[in-house]
Amino acid sequence: MARPASPPKLVWCEPRRRWYVRWTDGGRTRERSTGCLGLADAEDWLGRFDARTGGFRPQTPEPTPEPARPVWDSRRRYTPEDLLITEALERYAAARGRRIRAKATACHAVERLVEFWQGLTIADITEETVADYRDRRETGADARTPVSPATVDRELAVLKAAVRAVHKAGKLTRLPGFPRQPKRDGRDFALSEDQRDRLLAAAETAAPHIRLFTWLAAFTAGRHSAILELTWDRVMLDRRQPMIVLNPVGRGQTAKGRATVPIPERLLPILKAARAAAETVGTLHLPVVNFRGKPVKSVRAGFRTLAERAGFQVAGPEKLTPHVLRHTAATIMAAHGVPLGEIAAWLGHSSERTTEKYRHWQPDHLQRGSAALDGREFRPHLAVAAGLRLIGGG
Repeated sequence: MARPASPPKLVWCEPRRRWYVRWTDGGRTRERSTGCLGLADAEDWLGRFDARTGGFRPQTPEPTPEPARPVWDSRRRYTPEDLLITEALERYAAARGRRIRAKATACHAVERLVEFWQGLTIADITEETVADYRDRRETGADARTPVSPATVDRELAVLKAAVRAVHKAGKLTRLPGFPRQPKRDGRDFALSEDQRDRLLAAAETAAPHIRLFTWLAAFTAGRHSAILELTWDRVMLDRRQPMIVLNPVGRGQTAKGRATVPIPERLLPILKAARAAAETVGTLHLPVVNFRGKPVKSVRAGFRTLAERAGFQVAGPEKLTPHVLRHTAATIMAAHGVPLGEIAAWLGHSSERTTEKYRHWQPDHLQRGSAALDGREFRPHLAVAAGLRLIGGG
């Protein structure tokens, strides 16, 4: 039996040392932090809160309204106790918004952060409040759809960047410590060469755009977005050494670099056939991967269907996603003894440090030490990369 609806009421949360609003709607009990320590402030917060929308009711301005927050003084240096978090976020968004490539993602993060941290100062960023924010975003206690821990990590990264930007601009007297976030294991599992080829064989009966995407991802190590944005003018099939330029002209290299890579022999006939088909139907002006004459924004749904049909996991922590093919390409290169510097160039990494996680797949990794302990001569490139974390499905 569904719980009866109940209006919002204030409850004190001792572990968080904050007043919360709790109400029941649609048979589900919801909570939201007021961010207030004092009861009077919490009652004022509750008076403005609208449980139906999760926002605040419009207020009729008083004859002599008080400012909702201190007026920003560009000549002043603030202490963490004086500067509101929302002010730092707004300054960060205004100053950096034009330079942030993923603007929609950053703006969404700022919106969610403002909802929780409004009324709080930078000094209020503590382990307790950060844990509260994480819990509410991941469980949906903020009356929104629950999100993944990785999404919360990105949002908190925006918060940290905003605080650091204000400090770097000389507007903050000191930079407070930011609570350390949990370290998560990277999704470094990959397909074996046999598994990769099994996926490619299954792709032969998939939709043409899914098939072409899968081949490109497997043999260029390109990211999902880079492959979907690839155009035919950057697929150089007629050169002595055919090449693919994943980074379009005019797009600056970012932390997620895009490489220029040679076209492997197995991929070459696939691309030649796709180009010939594009010439026939007049779609050379479209991205290489297109569907019914239109660009493709995402192939995740179609790729999931392909992976499931090929017998791979499509749910859980080791599900097969398009990005796994990037790790697969790097792992296969490492297992065949390709130097890390060359793998880094394939992946578009600006430094080998980012590619270090593939070192243990190299056939000679730690084998010199193993030979010494065995009392035998070290023979390079005879070892086999052991212990590949393979995707489920055999």
